[in-house]
Amino acid sequence: MALHLVGETIDKTRSHYRAETGKLIQLMRGIYVDADDDIEATVLRHAVRIAKYLYPRAYLSAASAVLLGPTPDGRLFLSARRKQRTRISALEIIQNEAPAHPSVGEGVIDDGMGEFRIAVSSIRQRLVSGDSRYSPKSGMGTYPIASYKRMADARPVPVSSTILAAPNLTFALGVNFPAGRGRIRNAVNAGS
Repeated sequence: MALHLVGETIDKTRSHYRAETGKLIQLMRGIYVDADDDIEATVLRHAVRIAKYLYPRAYLSAASAVLLGPTPDGRLFLSARRKQRTRISALEIIQNEAPAHPSVGEGVIDDGMGEFRIAVSSIRQRLVSGDSRYSPKSGMGTYPIASYKRMADARPVPVSSTILAAPNLTFALGVNFPAGRGRIRNAVNAGS
């Protein structure tokens, strides 16, 4: 096993001993990887599991909610009670402030260590809270929508067509214009 989380896959005494003997490398408090593994690849492969371990009440948002993982440049977007950024090797966890009553669903992630469930922002929540198509929160500025579709198709978990239709709706309504944001909110409210 490449990733070790204290309290979940390894106990604190064993992790401390193996880190002292050089068999494990500590990335953060409670997070260890095998010394002979590629650290960056391991962290990116288990990014969502690490985020859930560090922030159990947070949920995937923005581009990470569509991809069910980090963006290709290593950013993982979460929403929770406060704003915060955490960097672990090649992974940057960007935590945005969540609304008081967010609309979330549930996603199933399989990262090679087994399946687990995590809260994911709903399509409605993503459309309403997205400030701009090119904001860092949306994760859309660097990659074209076709790239997101390819990444979403490569996921091991099958998704409904409505999740893949959300970027097309967002793009068609012109989120990068102030009038476009209003049309999105009206379209979302009209649909409910």
